[in-house]
Amino acid sequence: MTNKHKIQASVYHLFVCVLGLVMIYPVLWMVSGSLKNNAEILNGGMNLIPPQWRFSNFFYWFSGFWRHYLSNLFFFSNSFFCCICIYACNGSLIILCCLCLFQGEF
Repeated sequence: MTNKHKIQASVYHLFVCVLGLVMIYPVLWMVSGSLKNNAEILNGGMNLIPPQWRFSNFFYWFSGFWRHYLSNLFFFSNSFFCCICIYACNGSLIILCCLCLFQGEF
């Protein structure tokens, strides 16, 4: 490898590493934010490491999870049922149109 190729490879790898850090930082900030309370998130700036890790945020979220999950399941099950009925009607209409057009000759 010549010096030119080594420099190009070094610049490339440096660029990829910096780009990787830029892309991974929001994920790390989101995970660290889940371990903070609201005041620490708003006043802490861009700090990744919280002063006190609060796993109670997850327990609080999971305590209401099933209530929200079941209410959303009920809401979307109505939409799902309506869509299935509409697709079934459209499918049978397409079959009837094909039978009428081709008069049963496929």
